[in-house]
Amino acid sequence: MALWGSQKRYDQDGDGRLNSREWTDWYYGTCGHDLEMAARRKRAQAAKRQPPPPEPIRVFRPEEAWQAIRKTVLGAIPGGAALLPDLGRAAVCEITGALAEGGPPDQAQQEELARLLRQLPEPVELEPVLEAGRTGRPLFAEASALTETACGSCWIALMAQLPDGSFYWDDGPDLAPIWDALGRLHGYFSGTGLAGANIATMERETAFERHWEAETIRHPNLERAARQVRRGVFREGEEDFALELMIGADPALLERYPQKDWTYLTWEEALRDRTDDDPAAGKALWDLLAETAAPALAADKSLAAALLEGSWTAAWQPEAPCAAGRPPASPRKPASREKKPARLSDLPPEDDGTVYRYCQVQLPGNAKPYAYLAGAVPVAVGDWVEVPAGARNQVVRGRVLSVQDCVRSAAPWPPEETKSILRLAAAPEPPDDNPEAPPPAAGGEMQEAEPPSKIPAARRTSTGTI
Repeated sequence: MALWGSQKRYDQDGDGRLNSREWTDWYYGTCGHDLEMAARRKRAQAAKRQPPPPEPIRVFRPEEAWQAIRKTVLGAIPGGAALLPDLGRAAVCEITGALAEGGPPDQAQQEELARLLRQLPEPVELEPVLEAGRTGRPLFAEASALTETACGSCWIALMAQLPDGSFYWDDGPDLAPIWDALGRLHGYFSGTGLAGANIATMERETAFERHWEAETIRHPNLERAARQVRRGVFREGEEDFALELMIGADPALLERYPQKDWTYLTWEEALRDRTDDDPAAGKALWDLLAETAAPALAADKSLAAALLEGSWTAAWQPEAPCAAGRPPASPRKPASREKKPARLSDLPPEDDGTVYRYCQVQLPGNAKPYAYLAGAVPVAVGDWVEVPAGARNQVVRGRVLSVQDCVRSAAPWPPEETKSILRLAAAPEPPDDNPEAPPPAAGGEMQEAEPPSKIPAARRTSTGTI
């Protein structure tokens, strides 16, 4: 076979053919680069198919948890140095509780625990900690308690150092390293490992959030709340400045609600309920809001209208019957003795002879009856009717307690602003142990025929809300 191209250069003996050595030199001299690249690709693909080497296991050291707590407190919380002794006791409490759960530590854990206890601002001896774990009585439990129902003085002191409003606006320091460190200590000394650490971390953080919220509501920043209400800002985001002002003036306001409901409590609801409990106390709170917001109310009539729309002035005269012949009283007594209407608009026009039929309807879950116009529905005392209730006009069933004919000046509320009965309804089925429903009694208590439902009130008359 004749040589061609570059093969002629590799014919060392000049016999016109390539022996095995000459052919190998020619092949690798001509295709060597491509062969090398192909070999590299093959090695790279083989490396991808092999699993990566396992990462080295990082051994948890208890003293690292305390260093994380210390760094967070000193770096993120103003005046955090004063909190370190309390947080050191909290760490000891967490450790002794974990030892009571998991049993005595081994020799290595005891040595690590001893090193941690010597690093605390107020060092603690090892033997009392081990004894507390054996007896199941955690050290410093009263001051360091942090559960859904208990919050020790250590954590209350921490809350006091956090910026006002940071609970609502989420602009406070990041406390996650504290909860993570306490959880790791619990998981390590209880023997529950990472799973136990995660559970403990979540429990501590959730409990702190709940108690922080309660402390924020119990001790509002009254100066800031008054400043915002004076500007006409009653609520902004999740912060309710009007409610904070009311709580500062009447701390008993919160006793009416369980702690879990405080997050959703609004100043309108609190004022309405306080007025139901104590009309005089409710009027005092309304006066406080009106006087504080006086500059904004004078400059913005729409704001004044919105505030007066939520006033429950008639509830302050519960004895006034439907035919009393006088309009609702003013929610505030002005400086002059001139009698003012309860609303921004003037009093209703003089009677034109029109007679309106008003009915007092008892709704489930409400102690007071509600006033409605009968309209074209032929109702009588004792009838069951369907009526719109609340701000969303939810259709509910109630029982008519009384029917009265009123002219405009004697009506409990302007007719054009009063809701009307929709239709007659069938009576609910009586319970098995009481087959006969009790006879109606005007103005009296009624047994509920169906589960009560919470109906937000839109306006309140002398006997209820419409």
